Amino acid sequence: MANGQSYSSNRKYSSRFEKTSFGNIEEDINTFKGEIYAIPKGTDRLPDFTELKPIGKIFTPQLEVEKQSFKKGFPDVTDRFEYFAIDFKSQFYLDKEEELIFSLGSDDGSKLIIDGKVIIDNDFSHLFITKEGKATLSKGIHRIEVQYFQGPKYNVGLILKYKKPHYKKFYTFNLSKINDVKLDKKGKFTTVTFNNNFNYDSNNYELDEKSKFILEQLKKSNIDGKSIRSLTIKGHTDNLGSHEYNVKLSNKRCQSVKSFLTELGIDQDMISSKAMGETKPAYSNETEYGRRKNRRIEISFFKK
Repeated sequence: MANGQSYSSNRKYSSRFEKTSFGNIEEDINTFKGEIYAIPKGTDRLPDFTELKPIGKIFTPQLEVEKQSFKKGFPDVTDRFEYFAIDFKSQFYLDKEEELIFSLGSDDGSKLIIDGKVIIDNDFSHLFITKEGKATLSKGIHRIEVQYFQGPKYNVGLILKYKKPHYKKFYTFNLSKINDVKLDKKGKFTTVTFNNNFNYDSNNYELDEKSKFILEQLKKSNIDGKSIRSLTIKGHTDNLGSHEYNVKLSNKRCQSVKSFLTELGIDQDMISSKAMGETKPAYSNETEYGRRKNRRIEISFFKK
């Protein structure tokens, strides 16, 4: 892609976002939703977004726009290349209480807000500057917001990273990795792999809070407003127990997911399930780690 260019509407969606892009125009699970605003010439700080009307929106799993020239604006959205602001919002889930250190770099100003609290204030017009902030976050769902504005032409930049206190370096805050969900899109067919979600305890089939959070995100981003023809749930187990027992258990896992999706408003007649038992392991069953990974759910769906 050229400088600042996003993915166009006729390109196949890719989970890989280049460092020259604020995002693309296709919403997906585990992405920030960025609403773009035009701001008056001469603006030297972040605006009050509640007083503005967005002129477009983009989506990205990460904020990693390296300092660069930005002359072409947002293809398929707006040609605005100066005096604009973007309000990025999303959610993420933590499996346990964590102390996280965040790094936010930008040209011009930016802010990082988590659960309504400002963690990093990097506002006002300036060259690329990076600031750090720390937050102790509880287990569960968290709201994240990054506000950004660009003043006069041409250079832009926005990079959000994080680390735990014992890490030696910062890593890109990538929602796909934080929430551990991967999508594989091939035409009208999409498969969702839950890398560390729906990994049940042995003999268990109940959904936990994180599983429900992921399903809600999947419905909102990939099903609501989309023309979905069918949705298939596949339930898997480890190799402990008989084949007959594992098929019954994986069927219960499918039904727990189907029941919750139905509660969310998806037509149950559109949903089918396959109880795979222990027949399709994703990892070796020789270790507890592998067996836990194999106790999983996979979801795939077709668009019309």
